[in-house]
Amino acid sequence: MSCPTSENLSSLCKAKILLVGFGKMGKALCEGWQKNFSITVIDPHPSQPPQQGIDFFNDPASLKSDYRPDAIILAVKPQSFAEVLPQYKKFTQDSTLFISIAAGKTVVSIEEILGTPTPVVRAMPNLAALIQQSMTVGFANSSCTREQKNIAEKALSAIGLFGWVNNENDLDTVTAVSGSGPAYFFLMTEILTTCAIKNGLTPDFSAQLVRQTLIGAASIVAGSTESATDLRKAVTSKGGTTEAALAIFNHDDAFLRLCDEAVNAAIKRSQTLAHEGKQV
Repeated sequence: MSCPTSENLSSLCKAKILLVGFGKMGKALCEGWQKNFSITVIDPHPSQPPQQGIDFFNDPASLKSDYRPDAIILAVKPQSFAEVLPQYKKFTQDSTLFISIAAGKTVVSIEEILGTPTPVVRAMPNLAALIQQSMTVGFANSSCTREQKNIAEKALSAIGLFGWVNNENDLDTVTAVSGSGPAYFFLMTEILTTCAIKNGLTPDFSAQLVRQTLIGAASIVAGSTESATDLRKAVTSKGGTTEAALAIFNHDDAFLRLCDEAVNAAIKRSQTLAHEGKQV
Protein backbone atom coordinates (compact mmCIF):
# COMPACT_ATOMS: atom_id res chain seq x y z
CA MET A 1 0.00 0.00 0.00
CA SER A 2 1.33 3.47 -0.90
CA CYS A 3 0.36 6.74 0.68
CA PRO A 4 0.08 10.20 -0.94
CA THR A 5 2.80 12.78 -0.49
CA SER A 6 2.18 16.39 0.48
CA GLU A 7 3.91 17.44 -2.73
CA ASN A 8 1.36 15.53 -4.82
CA LEU A 9 -1.60 16.98 -2.94
CA SER A 10 -0.43 20.59 -2.76
CA SER A 11 -0.06 20.74 -6.53
CA LEU A 12 -3.81 20.35 -7.10
CA CYS A 13 -6.01 23.26 -8.07
CA LYS A 14 -9.49 23.67 -6.60
CA ALA A 15 -11.19 20.75 -8.32
CA LYS A 16 -14.94 20.46 -8.84
CA ILE A 17 -16.50 17.68 -6.78
CA LEU A 18 -20.03 16.36 -7.30
CA LEU A 19 -21.12 14.45 -4.20
CA VAL A 20 -24.03 12.08 -4.74
CA GLY A 21 -25.59 11.32 -1.36
CA PHE A 22 -25.51 13.44 1.78
CA GLY A 23 -25.77 10.96 4.63
CA LYS A 24 -23.35 10.76 7.53
CA MET A 25 -20.38 9.87 5.35
CA GLY A 26 -21.16 12.56 2.77
CA LYS A 27 -21.46 15.17 5.51
CA ALA A 28 -18.13 14.07 7.01
CA LEU A 29 -16.44 14.43 3.63
CA CYS A 30 -17.89 17.88 2.99
CA GLU A 31 -16.63 19.20 6.31
CA GLY A 32 -13.05 18.69 5.17
CA TRP A 33 -13.46 19.82 1.57
CA GLN A 34 -14.49 23.44 1.39
CA LYS A 35 -10.97 24.91 1.39
CA ASN A 36 -9.78 22.66 -1.42
CA PHE A 37 -12.75 21.87 -3.63
CA SER A 38 -15.72 23.46 -5.32
CA ILE A 39 -18.57 21.28 -4.03
CA THR A 40 -21.98 20.40 -5.42
CA VAL A 41 -24.27 17.97 -3.57
CA ILE A 42 -27.16 15.94 -4.93
CA ASP A 43 -29.53 14.09 -2.60
CA PRO A 44 -33.29 13.69 -3.09
CA HIS A 45 -33.94 13.20 0.62
CA PRO A 46 -31.13 14.68 2.76
CA SER A 47 -31.42 14.25 6.52
CA GLN A 48 -30.13 17.83 6.79
CA PRO A 49 -29.05 20.45 4.23
CA PRO A 50 -25.34 20.93 3.49
CA GLN A 51 -23.44 23.78 5.12
CA GLN A 52 -23.26 27.24 3.53
CA GLY A 53 -21.10 27.61 0.44
CA ILE A 54 -22.17 24.30 -1.08
CA ASP A 55 -24.48 24.11 -4.09
CA PHE A 56 -27.29 21.66 -3.38
CA PHE A 57 -29.85 19.98 -5.67
CA ASN A 58 -32.39 17.20 -5.26
CA ASP A 59 -31.62 15.56 -8.60
CA PRO A 60 -28.98 15.73 -11.38
CA ALA A 61 -31.48 17.21 -13.84
CA SER A 62 -31.14 20.48 -11.92
CA LEU A 63 -27.44 20.82 -12.79
CA LYS A 64 -26.49 23.39 -15.39
CA SER A 65 -26.07 21.87 -18.83
CA ASP A 66 -22.43 22.95 -19.00
CA TYR A 67 -21.51 21.67 -15.53
CA ARG A 68 -18.52 19.35 -15.71
CA PRO A 69 -17.18 17.98 -12.40
CA ASP A 70 -13.64 16.67 -12.06
CA ALA A 71 -14.88 13.85 -9.84
CA ILE A 72 -18.22 12.31 -8.85
CA ILE A 73 -18.20 10.74 -5.41
CA LEU A 74 -20.83 8.05 -4.93
CA ALA A 75 -21.89 8.04 -1.27
CA VAL A 76 -25.16 6.15 -1.72
CA LYS A 77 -26.14 2.68 -0.54
CA PRO A 78 -24.94 -0.17 -2.78
CA GLN A 79 -28.47 -1.34 -3.43
CA SER A 80 -29.25 2.09 -4.92
CA PHE A 81 -26.51 1.98 -7.56
CA ALA A 82 -28.59 0.42 -10.31
CA GLU A 83 -31.15 3.22 -9.95
CA VAL A 84 -28.84 6.16 -9.24
CA LEU A 85 -25.73 5.60 -11.37
CA PRO A 86 -27.34 5.60 -14.85
CA GLN A 87 -28.34 9.26 -14.26
CA TYR A 88 -24.64 10.18 -14.47
CA LYS A 89 -23.71 8.27 -17.62
CA LYS A 90 -23.32 11.48 -19.63
CA PHE A 91 -20.23 12.39 -17.61
CA THR A 92 -18.37 9.33 -18.90
CA GLN A 93 -18.02 11.18 -22.22
CA ASP A 94 -15.58 13.53 -20.49
CA SER A 95 -13.72 10.69 -18.72
CA THR A 96 -14.90 12.08 -15.39
CA LEU A 97 -13.52 10.29 -12.35
CA PHE A 98 -16.05 8.22 -10.36
CA ILE A 99 -15.15 7.53 -6.73
CA SER A 100 -17.24 4.92 -4.93
CA ILE A 101 -17.23 4.50 -1.16
CA ALA A 102 -20.03 1.93 -1.29
CA ALA A 103 -19.17 -1.46 0.14
CA GLY A 104 -19.56 -4.51 -2.06
CA LYS A 105 -19.50 -2.68 -5.39
CA THR A 106 -16.54 -3.71 -7.55
CA VAL A 107 -15.00 -1.54 -10.25
CA VAL A 108 -16.33 -3.93 -12.92
CA SER A 109 -19.88 -3.70 -11.56
CA ILE A 110 -19.71 0.11 -11.62
CA GLU A 111 -18.41 0.12 -15.21
CA GLU A 112 -21.17 -2.29 -16.23
CA ILE A 113 -23.85 0.06 -14.88
CA LEU A 114 -22.23 3.05 -16.59
CA GLY A 115 -21.99 1.04 -19.80
CA THR A 116 -18.39 1.92 -20.65
CA PRO A 117 -14.87 1.74 -19.23
CA THR A 118 -14.30 4.94 -17.24
CA PRO A 119 -11.91 6.17 -14.52
CA VAL A 120 -13.06 4.59 -11.24
CA VAL A 121 -11.61 4.64 -7.74
CA ARG A 122 -13.15 2.23 -5.26
CA ALA A 123 -12.47 3.19 -1.65
CA MET A 124 -13.13 1.68 1.77
CA PRO A 125 -13.39 4.14 4.67
CA ASN A 126 -14.44 3.16 8.17
CA LEU A 127 -16.70 4.52 10.90
CA ALA A 128 -14.04 6.91 12.20
CA ALA A 129 -14.63 9.03 9.09
CA LEU A 130 -17.38 10.67 11.15
CA ILE A 131 -14.67 12.30 13.29
CA GLN A 132 -12.08 12.67 10.49
CA GLN A 133 -10.03 9.76 11.86
CA SER A 134 -10.74 7.11 9.22
CA MET A 135 -8.19 4.79 7.65
CA THR A 136 -9.41 4.87 4.06
CA VAL A 137 -7.89 2.67 1.36
CA GLY A 138 -8.46 2.98 -2.38
CA PHE A 139 -7.97 1.06 -5.60
CA ALA A 140 -7.80 2.86 -8.96
CA ASN A 141 -8.52 1.17 -12.27
CA SER A 142 -6.23 1.54 -15.26
CA SER A 143 -8.34 4.34 -16.75
CA CYS A 144 -7.36 6.76 -13.95
CA THR A 145 -4.72 9.37 -14.65
CA ARG A 146 -2.14 10.46 -12.06
CA GLU A 147 -4.04 13.74 -11.64
CA GLN A 148 -7.28 11.85 -11.00
CA LYS A 149 -5.58 9.68 -8.39
CA ASN A 150 -4.30 12.87 -6.75
CA ILE A 151 -7.85 14.24 -6.61
CA ALA A 152 -9.06 11.00 -5.00
CA GLU A 153 -6.22 11.10 -2.47
CA LYS A 154 -6.95 14.65 -1.49
CA ALA A 155 -10.72 14.16 -1.31
CA LEU A 156 -10.54 11.03 0.83
CA SER A 157 -7.76 12.39 3.05
CA ALA A 158 -10.39 14.84 4.32
CA ILE A 159 -11.73 12.08 6.60
CA GLY A 160 -8.40 10.81 7.95
CA LEU A 161 -5.45 8.87 6.56
CA PHE A 162 -5.49 7.45 3.03
CA GLY A 163 -3.49 4.83 1.17
CA TRP A 164 -3.60 2.80 -2.05
CA VAL A 165 -3.63 -0.92 -2.83
CA ASN A 166 -2.57 -2.15 -6.26
CA ASN A 167 -4.91 -5.16 -6.29
CA GLU A 168 -8.65 -4.66 -5.88
CA ASN A 169 -8.95 -8.02 -4.11
CA ASP A 170 -6.87 -6.56 -1.27
CA LEU A 171 -9.86 -4.38 -0.39
CA ASP A 172 -11.51 -7.51 1.02
CA THR A 173 -8.72 -7.74 3.60
CA VAL A 174 -8.91 -3.99 4.21
CA THR A 175 -12.64 -4.36 4.79
CA ALA A 176 -12.10 -7.21 7.26
CA VAL A 177 -9.39 -5.40 9.24
CA SER A 178 -10.18 -1.69 8.97
CA GLY A 179 -13.73 -1.45 7.68
CA SER A 180 -15.11 -3.87 10.27
CA GLY A 181 -12.31 -3.21 12.76
CA PRO A 182 -14.03 -0.57 14.92
CA ALA A 183 -16.64 -3.18 15.88
CA TYR A 184 -13.90 -5.49 17.16
CA PHE A 185 -12.64 -2.83 19.56
CA PHE A 186 -16.22 -2.01 20.58
CA LEU A 187 -16.74 -5.70 21.37
CA MET A 188 -13.58 -5.79 23.47
CA THR A 189 -14.85 -2.72 25.29
CA GLU A 190 -18.17 -4.48 25.97
CA ILE A 191 -16.47 -7.63 27.24
CA LEU A 192 -14.05 -5.83 29.57
CA THR A 193 -16.92 -3.76 30.94
CA THR A 194 -18.90 -6.91 31.66
CA CYS A 195 -15.86 -8.45 33.39
CA ALA A 196 -15.46 -5.36 35.60
CA ILE A 197 -19.13 -5.50 36.60
CA LYS A 198 -18.93 -9.24 37.35
CA ASN A 199 -16.04 -8.50 39.68
CA GLY A 200 -17.91 -5.93 41.75
CA LEU A 201 -17.67 -2.54 40.04
CA THR A 202 -20.79 -0.54 39.19
CA PRO A 203 -21.95 -0.51 35.53
CA ASP A 204 -21.37 3.25 35.07
CA PHE A 205 -17.92 3.18 36.63
CA SER A 206 -16.98 0.05 34.69
CA ALA A 207 -17.96 1.71 31.42
CA GLN A 208 -15.93 4.82 32.26
CA LEU A 209 -12.94 2.75 33.34
CA VAL A 210 -12.81 0.69 30.15
CA ARG A 211 -13.60 3.59 27.82
CA GLN A 212 -10.79 5.74 29.15
CA THR A 213 -8.39 2.80 29.11
CA LEU A 214 -9.17 2.28 25.42
CA ILE A 215 -8.74 5.98 24.67
CA GLY A 216 -5.44 6.10 26.53
CA ALA A 217 -4.04 2.99 24.84
CA ALA A 218 -5.08 4.23 21.39
CA SER A 219 -3.48 7.61 22.07
CA ILE A 220 -0.20 5.96 23.06
CA VAL A 221 -0.17 3.86 19.88
CA ALA A 222 -0.98 6.94 17.78
CA GLY A 223 1.76 9.06 19.35
CA SER A 224 4.53 6.49 19.64
CA THR A 225 7.19 5.43 17.16
CA GLU A 226 7.43 2.05 18.89
CA SER A 227 5.60 -1.00 17.60
CA ALA A 228 2.57 -2.40 19.37
CA THR A 229 4.72 -5.39 20.33
CA ASP A 230 7.30 -3.17 22.05
CA LEU A 231 4.57 -1.19 23.82
CA ARG A 232 2.98 -4.41 25.08
CA LYS A 233 6.31 -5.67 26.37
CA ALA A 234 6.98 -2.37 28.12
CA VAL A 235 3.79 -2.63 30.18
CA THR A 236 4.20 -6.34 30.97
CA SER A 237 6.26 -6.77 34.13
CA LYS A 238 7.67 -10.22 34.79
CA GLY A 239 5.51 -11.97 37.34
CA GLY A 240 2.94 -9.18 37.34
CA THR A 241 -0.79 -8.92 36.75
CA THR A 242 -0.53 -8.09 33.02
CA GLU A 243 1.67 -11.12 32.40
CA ALA A 244 -0.87 -13.33 34.16
CA ALA A 245 -3.70 -12.03 31.97
CA LEU A 246 -1.72 -12.26 28.73
CA ALA A 247 -0.80 -15.85 29.52
CA ILE A 248 -4.49 -16.70 29.18
CA PHE A 249 -4.82 -14.84 25.88
CA ASN A 250 -1.68 -16.46 24.50
CA HIS A 251 -2.22 -20.03 25.67
CA ASP A 252 -1.83 -22.21 22.57
CA ASP A 253 -2.04 -18.98 20.53
CA ALA A 254 -5.78 -18.99 21.32
CA PHE A 255 -6.30 -15.24 20.88
CA LEU A 256 -4.26 -15.13 17.66
CA ARG A 257 -6.18 -18.06 16.21
CA LEU A 258 -9.53 -16.54 17.18
CA CYS A 259 -8.68 -13.19 15.59
CA ASP A 260 -7.31 -14.91 12.49
CA GLU A 261 -10.52 -16.92 12.12
CA ALA A 262 -12.61 -13.77 12.59
CA VAL A 263 -10.68 -11.77 9.98
CA ASN A 264 -10.80 -14.63 7.48
CA ALA A 265 -14.55 -14.99 8.01
CA ALA A 266 -14.96 -11.28 7.27
CA ILE A 267 -12.76 -11.56 4.16
CA LYS A 268 -14.84 -14.45 2.81
CA ARG A 269 -18.06 -12.57 3.52
CA SER A 270 -16.70 -9.45 1.79
CA GLN A 271 -15.86 -11.53 -1.29
CA THR A 272 -19.33 -13.06 -1.33
CA LEU A 273 -21.09 -9.73 -0.91
CA ALA A 274 -19.00 -8.16 -3.69
CA HIS A 275 -20.29 -10.86 -6.06
CA GLU A 276 -23.83 -10.43 -4.82
CA GLY A 277 -23.64 -6.62 -4.94
CA LYS A 278 -24.89 -6.27 -1.37
CA GLN A 279 -23.80 -4.09 1.49
CA VAL A 280 -20.98 -5.16 3.86
